[in-house]
Amino acid sequence: MRLDQENIRQLHVKLQEHLDQFGKIHGFRINLGRASFTDKLAEFKVSVAPIQEDGSAASPESEAFERYCFRYDLQPSDLGRAFQCGPKTYKIVGLNPRSPAYPLLCQDEAGVIFKFPAIQVKQHLAAQANARS
Repeated sequence: MRLDQENIRQLHVKLQEHLDQFGKIHGFRINLGRASFTDKLAEFKVSVAPIQEDGSAASPESEAFERYCFRYDLQPSDLGRAFQCGPKTYKIVGLNPRSPAYPLLCQDEAGVIFKFPAIQVKQHLAAQANARS
């Protein structure tokens, strides 16, 4: 049998299912990343992060948020904070410092990740804080 793109896709899906089950049992979020392959060998990138008490797990984007949030006048405690934008509620899940226009990564209720400009998120967070007081 030779490896091709379709074999690798199918293998990726099955391996991720098994890693999800294993991670759930042992308290880790395990993500199977990109694969590089030839017709005889495949190599996958794997990332492992412990699941926190709130059900979240570290990611490169959440680590970047904690490291670089001060550049955008935010605090590390803002990670995971929710805000309202139009009819949807979003939660801050990370930061992409290489994206100057839309650096903040926010997740909606359906789990879809959206990119936001920092100024927009700060405005929504401030409006939400003002509405509470």
